[in-house]
Order: sequence, then C-alpha cells, then structure tokens
Amino acid sequence: MGTSRAIGALLCVVCVVIAALYIYFPFVVGYGTAPLWLVLPVIIGIFILAGLGFWLGWIMFGTKEVSPPPPPPPAPSVVESESEREPEPKKEE
Repeated sequence: MGTSRAIGALLCVVCVVIAALYIYFPFVVGYGTAPLWLVLPVIIGIFILAGLGFWLGWIMFGTKEVSPPPPPPPAPSVVESESEREPEPKKEE
C-alpha cells in the first residue's frame, strides 16, 4: 500500500471518529449551558467538514497508484567512421 493510500485510510478513520465524538458529547453527555440553536449549526458544520474529509480520504484510498512507464529502448547510434565512408566523386571542370 502506498503512502497516499495509507493517508487516505487514516483520514477516513479520523473523520469517522470526529463525527462519532460530536454525536456522543453534545447529545449523550449534554449540552451544558449552550442553547440548542447555538450548538446545532456548529454540529452541522462539523459533520459537513468530516464528510468532506472522509470523501477526500476515500478518493485517496481508492485511487490506484500508476507505476511510471518503462524507459524507451535506446535508439541505435549510426556513426560511420572515416574509413567506412565512400569517397565523394570529384567534380571535373
């Protein structure tokens, strides 16, 4: 597993934990002294951010890593030595 896939999986887990904590603490433990109309928009905002983070982590986790293509074979080098060249015909004037 590549590093980006591992980070994506970790991001998914962290976002689920954050969303679970924001469900547990305000609704199970209690609101404290804050009114519901003040707490509810914050919880909705946290759920939206956790959802976006989970979606980003899911995309990172689900994307396959592409291996780089193999290098092309070296082109044959055509170098003629001076002895292999045919002599140029001389121009007679």
